[in-house]
Amino acid sequence: TLLKQEIQGIMFSCFILLPFVVLSLSLNGASAGVLESEGYGENGYPPDFEKIYDIEVSEGKTMELKFTDFDLEQECPMNNQCIYDFVMVHGGDDDYNGNGVWDDLLLPKTCNDNVPAPFTSKSNKVQVHFKTDKSVQKKGWRLVYTEI
Repeated sequence: TLLKQEIQGIMFSCFILLPFVVLSLSLNGASAGVLESEGYGENGYPPDFEKIYDIEVSEGKTMELKFTDFDLEQECPMNNQCIYDFVMVHGGDDDYNGNGVWDDLLLPKTCNDNVPAPFTSKSNKVQVHFKTDKSVQKKGWRLVYTEI
């Protein structure tokens, strides 16, 4: 599906790829994009789901990452930890322990409906790790990234 949209007076076009959405664009020479969780919106994310999304900008650049919407299952009331559904963000491209997830933790396990504060990567690559359990499904999340 081709999507055209205007952001602050700048027209851009992009392709939406299913089953998850990645929109890419170029604003004033800076690469930017949008990543949404599987099923983001009214239908909500799927149960018992796990995926690692890779985001990459130009070599030698970093990126600002900003969640613009965030609605996941609440943390466990017994220990206040995100054990049911969560998002984590890792940076770099090192995988010292061989589990397929990069080891530079940029955003620890995060859940609830509080939008995380924006943060900056340390390299041109990040991984967004999204995991859900079998019970409660919520709206999901939307992440905007900009090359800096």
